[in-house]
Amino acid sequence: MRKKITVHLSSGSWSDYWASGQNRSNYSIGYSNSTSWGSYSVSAQRSWNEDGDTDDSVYLSFTIPIEKLLGTEQRTSGFQSIDTQISSDFKGNNQLNVSSSGYSDNARVSYSVNTGYTMNKASKDLSYVGGYASYESPWGTLAGSISANSDNSRQVSLSTTVVLYCIAVD
Repeated sequence: MRKKITVHLSSGSWSDYWASGQNRSNYSIGYSNSTSWGSYSVSAQRSWNEDGDTDDSVYLSFTIPIEKLLGTEQRTSGFQSIDTQISSDFKGNNQLNVSSSGYSDNARVSYSVNTGYTMNKASKDLSYVGGYASYESPWGTLAGSISANSDNSRQVSLSTTVVLYCIAVD
């Protein structure tokens, strides 16, 4: 018995641009779906100008809940999922990014981590890692982030907001 496979296109677009005597056309298609292990989406784009030069790109992303990886019940706190994005322009420029985010039981603390790798045709490849955390209290929010990459760039930031109360007394 043969199985029937049905593919549904989630999105698609075609656009033409005319400006300063130059034409450019873009065509893109995309598909997304949820499965028993998570969700994914894929899209592709092609653009070309009046000279016939083309630029192609493809994007793939998927999200896998942590409980699916660990085989546990749904999590009420901690890291919630692993999110991955991959892109390529088929000309030697490729990018991979993996991230995860989560929160505490009372949702006052939230955090995320991410790492990635970028392959550049015209320059050297670059890897990076970063993290973010925030704490919300009745008096305000304290947040911080840190990041570093293989280009010896480091960044640390800290921010805060304070809630001021004004009480009128007769």
